[in-house]
Amino acid sequence: MTNREVIKLIKSLKNDPDLGGGFDVKKSWGKFVEKYDFEKDFSETNLTWHDYTEYISHIGSRVVLKPAGALASIFVLVVSGWVGAVNVSLASVPGDLLYPVKMATERTQLILTATSEQRARLHAEFAGRRLDEAMDISLSSRSNKEELMKTAVDSFRTEVVSVTDELKNVSSAEGAQAVTELAEAVDRKAEEYSAVIGQSSEDVTEVTAVVVEAQEQVTETVVTEHEEQPEQETAEYLDTAFQKDTFDIRNRVDMLSIRLSRIETTLNSNNAMTDDINNTIKITKTAIKDFSEKIQALSEVFAAGGYRSVFEKISEMKIILTNAETVVADLEIMVTTTN
Repeated sequence: MTNREVIKLIKSLKNDPDLGGGFDVKKSWGKFVEKYDFEKDFSETNLTWHDYTEYISHIGSRVVLKPAGALASIFVLVVSGWVGAVNVSLASVPGDLLYPVKMATERTQLILTATSEQRARLHAEFAGRRLDEAMDISLSSRSNKEELMKTAVDSFRTEVVSVTDELKNVSSAEGAQAVTELAEAVDRKAEEYSAVIGQSSEDVTEVTAVVVEAQEQVTETVVTEHEEQPEQETAEYLDTAFQKDTFDIRNRVDMLSIRLSRIETTLNSNNAMTDDINNTIKITKTAIKDFSEKIQALSEVFAAGGYRSVFEKISEMKIILTNAETVVADLEIMVTTTN
C-alpha cells in the first residue's frame, strides 16, 4: 500500500463511530444532564476581552511570583539558618567553630544600638557572657585551656572598660536612674568576676586591677552626676558604695593582721626571724593600723556630703592594702620555702 492509499484510508475512517468519530456534543450533553440533573440549556461560551485580560494576568502573575516565591523561600531558609546558628552559638566559647558567629552577632547589636546607655547595658551583658565562657573553659579538659582562658579574661576586661567608657557619655538628660542602674550593673559584673575567675588565670592581678579601676570610674561618674543634679537614686547608690567599700577594707585589714601574726609566730618558733623581715612586718602593720580611725573620719565627711574626697581617700586606702597584701604573700612564700 502506498502512502497516498494510507492517507485516503485514514480520512475515510475519521468519522467512524468505532474510532470515536461522529461525536455529537449537544446530544451527549443531553444524556449527561438527564442522568445527573444538570441544566439542559447548552450554549457556547463567548469570551470577552475582560476574560482574556484576567487569564493573561493570571499567567503573568505565576511567571513573576514563582521566582519571587523561590527567592522568598531562599531568604526564609537563610534567615532561619542564621537564627539557628546564632542560638546555637550562644553556648560557644573561644576556640569553638560557632564562636565567630556569636561575636559577629554582638558587634551587630552594638552597631544597631542608638544610645550610650543602651550600649553600656549591652557591654555589661557581654561581660557576663565572657565570665560564663571563662567558667566553661576552666571546667573543661581542652588541650589549649590556658590560651583560651586568657582570651576569655582579656575579652571580659575589654567589655568592662567599654561599659565605663559608654557610661561617661550618659548625659544627665537620661536621668540619675539610668546612671545608677548602669553603675550597679558594673558592680554586679565585678562581683561575678571575683567569684568566677578567682586564681584560675595568670592575669588575675592585672584584670582585677582593671575591674577595680572600672568600679572607681563608675563611682566617680555617679559622684559627678550627683554634684550636678542631686537625686535620691545617686545618693542611695553612693551610700551603698561607701558601706561596701568600708566593710571590705575592714575585712582586708583584719585578714592581713591574722596573716602577719601567723608569719611572726612561724618565724619566731623556727628562729628564722631576721631584722629585715621584722622591719618589713612592722612597716606593713603601721601602714594599716589606723585604717579604722580613718574610716570613722571618712564617715563624718561623707555625712556632710563630701563624696568626692571620701572616695578618693578610699581609693588610696585600697592601693595601700593591695601593696600590703603583695608583701604578705611574698612573706608567706618565703616562710613556706624556709620550712
